[in-house]
Amino acid sequence: MKHTSHLNGDSVLRKLRTKHLGRPLEILDSCTSTNDVAAERANAGAPHGYTVLSEEQTAGRGRQGRSWFSPRGGIWLTTLLRPPLTLGPLNALPIIAALAAAKTINSSLGVKARVRWPNDIFVGGRKLAGILAETEFKGNRLEYVLLGVGINANFHSTTLAELSSKATSLEDILGSPVDREAIIALLLLEIENVYELASSNLNDAKLLLQELDCSRGRQVRIKLQGEEISGIMDGYESLTKVRIKTDAGSYRQVETSSVVGVEYPDF
Repeated sequence: MKHTSHLNGDSVLRKLRTKHLGRPLEILDSCTSTNDVAAERANAGAPHGYTVLSEEQTAGRGRQGRSWFSPRGGIWLTTLLRPPLTLGPLNALPIIAALAAAKTINSSLGVKARVRWPNDIFVGGRKLAGILAETEFKGNRLEYVLLGVGINANFHSTTLAELSSKATSLEDILGSPVDREAIIALLLLEIENVYELASSNLNDAKLLLQELDCSRGRQVRIKLQGEEISGIMDGYESLTKVRIKTDAGSYRQVETSSVVGVEYPDF
C-alpha cells in the first residue's frame, strides 16, 4: 500500500463509496479532539455524515473522559450522525463502529482484529483502536451523535510510552506504514453498512458481533454507579446488553450504557 505522510481530502473522497458519511469531509492538522470540532460544526448546522479528521489530537479522549494519546500518523476521526430518535440501536453505536473498524482492518489488511466489549478493537491481545460516541439532546429530542474512532496506524506503539506494553499499531503489526486514506474511506463505508444492518436486522448484527468478539470467556470487572460486578463475560444478549456469570455463580445482565468502567485483569 502506498503511504502518504499527510492526509489528502481529495484522495479520500475519490475512494469514498458511502451515501452520506464523509460528505462533507474536513481535515485538520491539529485539534484538541475531533469530537470537539464535530460538536462545533453540528451546533452550526453541519449535516448528517459530516466527518472531521485530524493529523493529531492534543486532548483526545475515550470513554468516561479518559485521555487518548493521538500522535501524528494515526487515524483520528469523528463522523456526525443525525439519526431519528426511534432508531433502535442508538446505544449500540459504539459497538457498531467497533465492528466496522474490525471489519475494515480485517478485509483491507488481512489482520485478525477483534472487538472487545464495550468499545475497543484488539489484535493479538493488544489494543489497536477505540470508539467514543457522544450524544446531544435538547429536551427529549435527539440533536445528533458524534461517533469518534481512533486507530493506531502509522507509528510504532513505543510512541505511546507507558501504554506501549498494552497497545499495538498497524505499522507494528504489518512492519510498514499503511494507506490511511484507503482505510478511512472503507471505514466510513463499513460504519454506514453496519449501521444500516443494525437498523434493519438486529439478529444479523448480533451474529456479526459474536463472530468478531474476543471478550467471551474472559474474566471481567465492571464498575456501575455504586456497584461493581466481577465474573466471566458469558455472551451478548443484544448489541447493547451482555450476560455476566458472576463469581458467585449467578447470571447478571448488564446494559452497556450503564457501565462506568470495565477492566479485564488477564487481558
